[in-house]
Amino acid sequence: MAWIHSLASQLIRSVNFADERRFHMTHNAPFISLNELRNGNSSSWVKVYDWLARDLHSFIRRIGAKDPDDVLGETMLNIVRDISTFSGEVADIRPWAFRIARNRVIDAARKHAIRPQEVPMQQSDDLIVVDVTHSGELDLGSLGLAFGQLTAEQREVLWLRYALDVSLDDTASILESTPEAVASMAYRALSRLRKSTSTLDN
Repeated sequence: MAWIHSLASQLIRSVNFADERRFHMTHNAPFISLNELRNGNSSSWVKVYDWLARDLHSFIRRIGAKDPDDVLGETMLNIVRDISTFSGEVADIRPWAFRIARNRVIDAARKHAIRPQEVPMQQSDDLIVVDVTHSGELDLGSLGLAFGQLTAEQREVLWLRYALDVSLDDTASILESTPEAVASMAYRALSRLRKSTSTLDN
């Protein structure tokens, strides 16, 4: 099992989050096999890391992790350690990774008896969410006010569905909910956000 920790450490050290733009901007799964990952193929694991790391880090930061880099490292270690028992296709690793990361953040908050603090709007990914609701120009302060009127769960749903392009079914799996409940929450959140941004425009 030592190779698991060695591989995970190499992957974690390879990232420089001072410049997240170096990561590929694709959500498509790499052309690798699960057997390659289970056999510890380092080049296949690097492809998985490049595929997941940027979106995972953004998601972890957005939902209020105290140390996003640490949570990302723990999440990747969890994936490497448990890939032997993972059931599904390579593409299914992505929602699985989001679910692991989310649970890590929640567990850490419970352990320290604190509530995760979402970061203020400051990244371009936030604007992707607003794109589906608003065609005008709003500054980040106004966007923060608009998003502040949503519940934490509503913001999480919008973030997953529209900023990270996660499918309805996968979002439901990540949030441990149902597709119907997620769709309803997204609809209410978008309606509320449209109303809020329209009010800010006037």
